[in-house]
Amino acid sequence: DKTPTTFTTALAHLHTHNLPTTPPAGRPVPLPTYPFQHKRYWLDDAAIPAPQATATRHPLLGAPVIVAESDEVIFTSRLTSADLPWPVDHTVLPSSAIVEIAIAAGEEVGCATLDELTVHTALLMPSAAALRLQVKVGTAEEGRRPVTVHVRGDADEAPWRLIATGRLTDEDRHVDDSGEGEFVEVGLPEEQRREAAAYGLHPALLEAAVSHPDEGLTPAVWKGVRLHATGAHEVRARLTEIGDYTVAVSFLDADGLPVATVDSLSYERLPEERLTGSNGEVFRIEWMPVEMPEGEEPTRWAALGADVPGTQRYDDLAAFGEAAGSEDPFDFLLVPWSPSADDDPVGAAHEASGRALELVQAFLADARLDKTRLVVLFRAPEDLATGAVRGLLRSAQAETYGRVLLVDTDAENVSISELSAAVASGESEISIRGGTGRAPRLHRIPASSKTAPKTASKTSSKASPGTASETTPKATS
Repeated sequence: DKTPTTFTTALAHLHTHNLPTTPPAGRPVPLPTYPFQHKRYWLDDAAIPAPQATATRHPLLGAPVIVAESDEVIFTSRLTSADLPWPVDHTVLPSSAIVEIAIAAGEEVGCATLDELTVHTALLMPSAAALRLQVKVGTAEEGRRPVTVHVRGDADEAPWRLIATGRLTDEDRHVDDSGEGEFVEVGLPEEQRREAAAYGLHPALLEAAVSHPDEGLTPAVWKGVRLHATGAHEVRARLTEIGDYTVAVSFLDADGLPVATVDSLSYERLPEERLTGSNGEVFRIEWMPVEMPEGEEPTRWAALGADVPGTQRYDDLAAFGEAAGSEDPFDFLLVPWSPSADDDPVGAAHEASGRALELVQAFLADARLDKTRLVVLFRAPEDLATGAVRGLLRSAQAETYGRVLLVDTDAENVSISELSAAVASGESEISIRGGTGRAPRLHRIPASSKTAPKTASKTSSKASPGTASETTPKATS
């Protein structure tokens, strides 16, 4: 681009010919109040639906495809947290959403009653990525159709996982409202009421009504689920106990007219191995062995408030900062963490967290310590307050890469050579046990998608999900 060169050359010619080069004074011209108009000529990078696949009007169900030479129908959709009708901070897709999806699929094929649905696994929703959902409605036989719900991650190579199986029917049963029990009133927040019209029974409403007080118990086996009205944003639900961890549920609107009924709903406790992630797996933190290379000790170590062989002691951070500013910089400042003296666990957590925050803020704010790394040493066993401190320091690590290191040990004394090897490993957090270093790693746990659900152990004599004080749906499972 020669525009700048051409412009400056023209100014030079004007100047050499004794012509003015300063532009005349002008007045500001206001910009238009409307946005500038423009046209796009490039196609958007949008997904193209499969041929002859017309999307349903349901926000969760997706497009149906009729299988050739069969009356089987497969619905496919791609979901993210933004597509779900409840707050995005909920990480588990509630079984009420799966019930709503199954009923919507049944209505598309003329079988609007959910005869039975068993939710085999709790589905962990990804916080940022998407998941793919597939609902298959099988061939009709005597007015009934099998239905299955599979899920997988967004990647093409991700495996499909079965999360629910059931049966749909075209039978329209009589509404029985003779049950006993108190009514629970639940309603959608104002900002969600408009979207209720897109659902048979909004999953957040259904989940709020049937949530069990014991968070470990989740709605697992649904029988005889029928919708009598759609689009409700506020309902009165009555739960009648009909067995151990089994209830019948009826939903009425403000006028006392039926909205939905559930003949039977059984609660079960899902173990950890039956939590299914969007890629069919869940993860947990495990401490794995890492190499601690042997090498020369750093030239300068300092310790704060403790006598540690091989280090120079300073009583407080201010004194250390003064020394660091007048001498060669220290490579590491070791802070042996001392537990809180408060006997109250909550008070101890507050005191320790405040002390850690003051330490790390003062350390990072002192420009004289820019070349020094902070090493906080913890000794096992740890208490609640120490756990809070470690969590706070991990946040500091995320903001200041490489400046803060966490080391823990079960030994009474740890040598500088061991600490030097630990920091030389390159780990931001390391545990030393018997001279061996371990660092936290994500460990993949394959979820069993074909294991039949087990009945929950009995912990109370009454299911009694929900309370009369509930007014806002909680999408927990």
